[in-house]
Amino acid sequence: MGAPGGQPTRDPDAFEPFARTLRHPVLADLVARAEPLTDVSVTHSTANHRYFYERLPVWPEGLVALGDSVASFNPVYAQGIPVAAQGALALRRLLAAGPAEGFARRAQRAVARPVHTAWTLAVGQDIHFPTTTGAAPGVVDRLLHRYVGRLSRTATGSFRAATALTDVLAMKAAPASLLKPDVLLTALIGPLRPDRPDPTSRSRNGGCWTAWCRDPDDAEAGPPGRPAHA
Repeated sequence: MGAPGGQPTRDPDAFEPFARTLRHPVLADLVARAEPLTDVSVTHSTANHRYFYERLPVWPEGLVALGDSVASFNPVYAQGIPVAAQGALALRRLLAAGPAEGFARRAQRAVARPVHTAWTLAVGQDIHFPTTTGAAPGVVDRLLHRYVGRLSRTATGSFRAATALTDVLAMKAAPASLLKPDVLLTALIGPLRPDRPDPTSRSRNGGCWTAWCRDPDDAEAGPPGRPAHA
């Protein structure tokens, strides 16, 4: 999966060269030393789809829609499982209070809340790609996009910015938390650490440091799914 104009192919020999087109070479270096366990899989399904069931004037009792049946997202943001889990938690909280008349409608509205958060994050980013169909970004969209870009740049050298941004992307915090005064000030100051010209996740012998990979030249490397040299 890649951004518009940078889509990879299924050719295994092209996997590492494609990774070399990224801004930082560390991923390509790890791929070059790792043993592939499967073929390359490519997906072109990057659309965002949402059904506003909570807005329907009539909703049948005994029916609650969750997960992808309510909304599906661009998989690059990894929001599908968190949204489904938060929807299930919302349903559990309502069930703990006991079912009553109109329960299904209340549950559907509760499920829609985490969906709305993820939808705002995904669409707020994808709307800026020229290949995206739908409404064009407005002035506020462009300002927020520039601010998040600035915060992302700051996160490369600021623990506070990285934590604030990661908590929102992981849906642990609301997007509005990025507008708190301390986060705004952090973004204004910018990264506190200078850029490093070389990858930071390398050991002295050039192997994997804490990457999930299998290094064929390193007998001490852990199995796939475990950090090597952790």
